[in-house]
Amino acid sequence: MKRTIITFIACIATITMAIAQNQPSSGASQTVSLALANVVQITQFSTGSGNSGPVEMPLAGTNVMANGIESPEYSVSINSTNGFSVKAQAVSEYFTYTGNATTNTNMRVSDVLQLKVANNSTTGTVAGGHTSYQPVSGSAQSQIINNGSRGANQTFAIKYKATPGYNYSGGNYSASILYTVTQF
Repeated sequence: MKRTIITFIACIATITMAIAQNQPSSGASQTVSLALANVVQITQFSTGSGNSGPVEMPLAGTNVMANGIESPEYSVSINSTNGFSVKAQAVSEYFTYTGNATTNTNMRVSDVLQLKVANNSTTGTVAGGHTSYQPVSGSAQSQIINNGSRGANQTFAIKYKATPGYNYSGGNYSASILYTVTQF
C-alpha cells in the first residue's frame, strides 16, 4: 500500500511538471532613449520679503546725495544642466532720464551705480572683486560668478549702491542691468 501511494504521488508530480513545462510563454524588450537638452534658467530677482520688480532707490537729502544709498539684497536663482558663469552689464552706458530738466541729465551708469555679490550659494566663486562694490559698466560685461555647479536653485544675492553726488539735475534716472548666464 505504501508503494502504491508513493508511485501515485510520483505520477502526479511528473504530470504536474509536464503540464508546467508545456505552458506557452513569450518575452519582449524595448529600449527607452532620452534626448536631454542643455538648459539654463535665471529666475526673477526678489528681496528676502519676496518682493520683485524694479529696484527703487530714492535719493533725498544732502547726506544721501553725498554718501549714496544701498538697495536691499536681491536673490537670484539659476537652474542649469551644466556648470555656469554669470556676467553683469548695463544695457546702456547712460541712465535714461525722465523729468523736466534740460541740462546735467547725462548720468553715466559706471560713474554712479555699483554692484556686489552679497551672498553666494552657487558653489562657484565670486569674481572680479564683487565681494565689495564694483562699478557697473555700460560698455563691457563684468564676470560676477565663476564656476557655478550644475543643478537646481543655485542662488546668489546682489546689492546695488548709487552715489550720484550733486552733479545731476533732479528727476528719475533708470538703467537696465543685464545678467548673462553662460554654461561651460
